[in-house]
Amino acid sequence: MGLPRTARYWFLLAGSLSWLLLILLPAWLQAAGWPEGRALQWLFAPVCHQLPERSFSWGAAPLAVCHRCFGVYGGFALGLLCWPHLPRLAGRFQRRSRLLWLFLLPIAIDVLLANQPWDRVLTGALAGFPTALFVWLAVEQLGRSSVRPAPQTALASPFPSRLEVDGPLQGSAVSQRSHP
Repeated sequence: MGLPRTARYWFLLAGSLSWLLLILLPAWLQAAGWPEGRALQWLFAPVCHQLPERSFSWGAAPLAVCHRCFGVYGGFALGLLCWPHLPRLAGRFQRRSRLLWLFLLPIAIDVLLANQPWDRVLTGALAGFPTALFVWLAVEQLGRSSVRPAPQTALASPFPSRLEVDGPLQGSAVSQRSHP
């Protein structure tokens, strides 16, 4: 099974890498002396708790997401970069899509344990990597199904209409009854 890299793939990859850069941007701006860079962190507030003690720092400023979210987004981007080079593995994984739960299980267990930053990053990346394949395949499938086919004419019914059975109106039973 080949994995063609269409424009949709490149758009998804560019979006994923841009998302990673946006994670770094607020901390980088703050480290460069722009305290207003912290205002960019509001972009990530809906998807991450952003606790500074659970986030990597650039200089003295925390990144816009926590360790685990950084791992998920990094694993997703890495997955998009790697899956085109792993077509046989991608095919097997696609046929056994329920295996995705095995990659999500460590992140579920990790949430319950007292863990270290790199544990969170690793379990996040482990969840993000295979997810990239399924998101990519879904985007490709949606892109193909959104192409509208040319309009078709009405299909002929396998059952004859009343007009076809009775003939034209002049010869129909209704017109014959009205004339003596």
